[in-house]
Amino acid sequence: MLASAIEEIDQLITSSDPTITQLLLDVKVIQFRLNVTADYKFYILMNAIFTKSRNILEFWTKYEEAFLTLVKEFGATGGDRLL
Repeated sequence: MLASAIEEIDQLITSSDPTITQLLLDVKVIQFRLNVTADYKFYILMNAIFTKSRNILEFWTKYEEAFLTLVKEFGATGGDRLL
């Protein structure tokens, strides 16, 4: 279930270099499809974006906005959810 969601986002990134908005929209659709809490958006994105071929140290700057947007979505507790 989660593995297929991670793979779906990974394939999207690999095949089309989506915008941050598109990534967030796709992960939201996956969240609703899987019927999981919003916290899973962090987990899915973190594991789909940062793979063996996309090191977090090299690619953080490119995808940082996605995580900052999610943190803002949760307000005061957003930072805790990311960690």
